[in-house]
Amino acid sequence: RVDVLRADKHDEAAKSDDPKRLVNLNERFNSALTAFDEGRSDEALAAFMAVLAERPDFTAARTSAATVLLARGAPRDAVRVLDEGLRRGDLSPDLLARLGRARQAAGDFHGAVAALERARAAGDDNPEVAGDLAIANAALGRVDAAREIFRDQLTRDPSSATTWYNLGLLELQSRHAADAAAAFRRAAAIDPGYGEAWQALGASLADSDRRGAIAAWR
Repeated sequence: RVDVLRADKHDEAAKSDDPKRLVNLNERFNSALTAFDEGRSDEALAAFMAVLAERPDFTAARTSAATVLLARGAPRDAVRVLDEGLRRGDLSPDLLARLGRARQAAGDFHGAVAALERARAAGDDNPEVAGDLAIANAALGRVDAAREIFRDQLTRDPSSATTWYNLGLLELQSRHAADAAAAFRRAAAIDPGYGEAWQALGASLADSDRRGAIAAWR
């Protein structure tokens, strides 16, 4: 009986790794991506979850399902899907980074920081992950930690308008209006079409330079 059970388990593992089956799963995954890109989110989510039911270790299908759920405004559902991967031992940087973003969207900033720090420790050096980590720290009142992350990112890429904008928001929330204005100016100089940066620049100048604020808002 034990020998039979072992043989069955081996056969099941071999079946799950059968190239034809893996090709079929990959084709279904790609079709789900197309469905999502074309706005058919219900179809895409159902397909991603069906792939996961057959292959729970398909990380891209799991993170894609979470992306659909986040786009639909269901961050807690996204967290559940990603946490299941974590429980199964998936410690890939992609899953951890997406989990951090999902936890952040769900309002769990402590959990977001933990997941994002693990993603970076696992080798994810994507600037968006660093930005998410800074924003989560700022939400927890860890202003110095957030500022340090933004400054580090700007050392790596001083042409990132988004990072300058986020740094400006941090300084504005910290009531450092002059530093905020300087950051927003950098963002707007890099991307003159960055409307949010111009709007925020106006807000940072409202008390000290009304003409400058009006010019920025215009």
